[in-house]
Order: sequence, then C-alpha cells, then structure tokens
Amino acid sequence: MGARKPKSHLITITICLILVLSLTGCLVASPEIVPEYTVPPISTGPVSTVEASPTLEPTPTGAIVVYDEFGNLVTSGDHFIRYLTISDVSVYEQAGDTFLDATVTNSYPQDIMCSVVVRFYDFGSQEVASANLQSGSGAYVLVLHRGKNRIYAQIDSDMSLLDLNFVLEYDMTVGVQPIN
Repeated sequence: MGARKPKSHLITITICLILVLSLTGCLVASPEIVPEYTVPPISTGPVSTVEASPTLEPTPTGAIVVYDEFGNLVTSGDHFIRYLTISDVSVYEQAGDTFLDATVTNSYPQDIMCSVVVRFYDFGSQEVASANLQSGSGAYVLVLHRGKNRIYAQIDSDMSLLDLNFVLEYDMTVGVQPIN
C-alpha cells in the first residue's frame, strides 16, 4: 500500500503542473494590431464630385390683384365682413336654457360662408360663456344667402346671461368668403 501512495502522489502533482503551465500562457490579454490581419474599412462607393445646387424658390413677377363683385380691392381675409350686417339680436331664457336669435343681412351678390361665435363677459371682462351660431338647418358653418338670414345659438351656462355684455365675432379660422 505504501508503494501506491507515492505513485498516485506523483500523478496528482503532474496533473497540477500541467494545469498551472497551461494557464500561465494566458496571462497577457491586451489587444494588438497586426497590419496583415487588419480588415480594411468598408467602402461606401465612389465619392461623387458633382455638387447639388439648391432649387430656387419661385418669385412672383407681379402682385396678384383680386377684386370683389363690386370692384373693390380684396386686401385681407376679413374683406367680405363689410357686406354682412347683424341685426335684431335677442337674448332670452326659456326652460332654464339661454338662447340668442339674430338676423344677418348679406348685401353681396353671392352667398357668403362664415362662422360666428357669441361670447358673454362678466363685469370683470372675463369670458363666462360662448357658443357658435347656427343656421336654421343646424349647421355651424353658415351659408348666408343674399338678403336676410336667421341665425340662432343655444348657450350652455349655469348662470343667467341676460344682464351680461356679449360680443359676436367671426371665426377667422373658417374665414368669411363668397361661395362661387
């Protein structure tokens, strides 16, 4: 039994030495650049020598002049408001709701399309309620025919608006323009 111990001891020492020697070869782990094994950069194709020139914006050669049916020069988006007159405005309450009735007279030879908003202000000039006016058919974009047109609004509010100041404004996001 004694002879076997030194032999197994020798085998264990030999295996340990082989493992230690194999691990000592991996001590340096820093990268190196070897020119013959370096991959060249990827080419994106031939480089164009032609330079692009910007396209010029079109420039008007003269002013675009627009006249209305009466020969008046149209200078702004609110030009056709001059042909509309709002009258017979009545604000009243009925069954707990507030209503506004009015008449718009169109003196232009063509129908005019627009949108009108009513805004109510308290005595501190703060807006407390607003509503879009509508035609008899319920449309909020008004098509006003030549002559008198009735318009209406139902104003949602939890307070009485009868004694408050109000303003009727044209909604310029819709515009005021004739329908051709």
